[in-house]
Amino acid sequence: MRIKKLIFVAALLVILSVCFVCPTVAYADIIVGGGTTYDSNVLDDLEKDENFVASDYAVNEADYSLSVITMAESATKEPLVYVYQPAVSKNFVASSINLSVNETSIEPRNYTLSFINRNGVFAKYRINGLSGGSTSSYEVVSIFRPFDKNVDTGTGNDNTISEVSFAVGRRFAFKNGVLSEFNDFDYITVTSKYVGFVRYSNGFSFLAYTDCDSHFVAFSTDKQIDKLLEADVYFRRQSYSSTMVNGFVSDRFSEIEEDYAYLDYTQNVTWSSSGLWSTSYTWERIQTVDEFISSVNVSQTVYSGSLFDVGVTSKITDEGVAALRDKKWVLRFFETEYSYITTTSGFSEFQTIVSDVSILRLKFETDGVVYNLGVVDNKQTGSENPINKTEVDMPALVKVLLGLIMILLLAVLLGPVLPVVINAFIWIFKTVFKILTFPFRLFRKKKK
Repeated sequence: MRIKKLIFVAALLVILSVCFVCPTVAYADIIVGGGTTYDSNVLDDLEKDENFVASDYAVNEADYSLSVITMAESATKEPLVYVYQPAVSKNFVASSINLSVNETSIEPRNYTLSFINRNGVFAKYRINGLSGGSTSSYEVVSIFRPFDKNVDTGTGNDNTISEVSFAVGRRFAFKNGVLSEFNDFDYITVTSKYVGFVRYSNGFSFLAYTDCDSHFVAFSTDKQIDKLLEADVYFRRQSYSSTMVNGFVSDRFSEIEEDYAYLDYTQNVTWSSSGLWSTSYTWERIQTVDEFISSVNVSQTVYSGSLFDVGVTSKITDEGVAALRDKKWVLRFFETEYSYITTTSGFSEFQTIVSDVSILRLKFETDGVVYNLGVVDNKQTGSENPINKTEVDMPALVKVLLGLIMILLLAVLLGPVLPVVINAFIWIFKTVFKILTFPFRLFRKKKK
């Protein structure tokens, strides 16, 4: 009986091993070889290796992923990457790639890709901004393509995704232009993410104020993190201004610039406002979500007198709380100014737009072991509105007095042009009135 049981268990294990072994594409150790030209056909290059079997890479119109097969260096030392793209009909074009060229530690950067050619499911790209040497090494963490709303899942909140990423986790080493070594390495994947900013008030100002925008990314990962030690973040920034003069609005945008932030758990930021009833705020660069919420949801007394007190309250919106609910960590990676100036003829608004935020590297401790890994993460942009609302708490009488003071200041500033403005409004009112009453006046004339 015992022998029969053992035979049954063995047979069951064999059946399970057969049933649950999924067919996988062997992105195996394909060596294209030296002397490859920039514009040679992708399939011709891959078939230089006798181990390459094109039929292993099937067409699958339901698979919208990108998979790096191998790399090569051209005769002129241009780094080339060969990609398997199963959904032929979608004709996706890879946009960028995250890789590290430091052989001693992982330091990923984001590089754009230039499409060279495609043959069926195979595509060939050049990595821009890099060139090989007598020896070179590329630790490829992930590859990106543009977000497609028809096949990709959105954020479900006010964030937008510009590029989606696909894991690679493979190191390619070259010697004299020939691939000499390849091996896999571990990485960590972002599973949930929210990008936004906190706006800290500069205090009460009459006609102009300059607030602080603290930009952050909140996230969770597929690996447990007990203590987050360091983080590298990629983002793009662009200055923006909006000006209204005599009723005409003009918007201006600067050139978009790429930027990187390098954070560690010892860093913190203090920002002090300078307006009336000003205060100061302090936060750490790396926070848990609970620490982040506590640092944003604050209520401070900024003035205490015998007649009245003034307080400032900052609170995360309900939408913001919902977006943070499944996140574990927050990286507060960048600060910018937000200014609003009232003039005699209109207003001016200045701020910095932060977009395409992507986490590149995380160094963390789990169960007493320290890990330093590249990150697989998309490029994501937050809302134009801050995650928090700030209110100044003061007696109603004080608010009325301050309002009257502002009206008087505006009257002084607008004094030279006030008659022109009033006459313009009167003319507009009379003209609109005449147009609206024209049918009635015409009917009265006909009746007479």
